[in-house]
Amino acid sequence: MGSRGSRQAVPPRVEQLSNPVRNKSLTRQEMEDEKFLQTLVRRQKEQMPKIIGDLSKNGRKTLHYAWWLFPTELPGASEPLLGGSKTRVTVDTASRLLASQETAKEWRKALELVCDLVEKSKQNPTRILPFIDHGRVRFFLKFWGNKYKGSPDWLKAVVRRLDAFTWT
Repeated sequence: MGSRGSRQAVPPRVEQLSNPVRNKSLTRQEMEDEKFLQTLVRRQKEQMPKIIGDLSKNGRKTLHYAWWLFPTELPGASEPLLGGSKTRVTVDTASRLLASQETAKEWRKALELVCDLVEKSKQNPTRILPFIDHGRVRFFLKFWGNKYKGSPDWLKAVVRRLDAFTWT
């Protein structure tokens, strides 16, 4: 049979899955969400090694990176721009963030390190994360624990571990 009749469907590559612009026409909101997601992936890629280093070396957060460690639906008010964009995640973009081969492994490592440190803090998470970050942690827990239903087991465990503390 000719090549036309014997073609098998080829699954899209990871790049295609993470960039829906190639797959369909997007609404203005979807384009904005995609820009926020791509900026978040870039930030996580560049910042996760620094975040892990900060937490490992100091035993607490001493630098400014809560926006990328605890992504929510709301960009941070004081988050620095990258290419004119801040970061956020939505129910529609969360699965692509989790599927990012560039960042998911390091993001998981950083979140689990925060959990370990907070659990050792004797019920005082402010020793690990400054008070100014607690609101972001609360919204992170609401988003990944309740609103987004596709969290992998490791992220559900992170949410459970952090949710055991009071984030004032």
